Amino acid sequence: QALLTPQINNFDGSTYEYLEYYISHTGILLLPIYMYKNLNYKLTKFSWLKIVLYLNILLIIVMPLNFILDSNYMYLASTPDVSNPLVIGQWPYYILFWEIIIVAFTYILYVISTRKKL
Repeated sequence: QALLTPQINNFDGSTYEYLEYYISHTGILLLPIYMYKNLNYKLTKFSWLKIVLYLNILLIIVMPLNFILDSNYMYLASTPDVSNPLVIGQWPYYILFWEIIIVAFTYILYVISTRKKL
């Protein structure tokens, strides 16, 4: 989603910052695929659920820090400043919708990645 609706904070208009944003976010997508295909990393039976649980533990840590530091990491303190179709409602309700979307997305990716090949 970050590639489709980018919000580059403090964008100064430089080509470097533009490329750095897209290269780093593309790497987030490509690294797990590379590890799965080339390094023989495998998905365990409940790995999709573990990801959701770890993400929620991270959320519990980051959310109070956002308010203490007046930051907005993971967009937990306020909505992103972009037109994003996945931002449904205002704070904090869009976070609940993201939870549903993340559970569905990770489970669908797990099923696609672990299906038996014919």
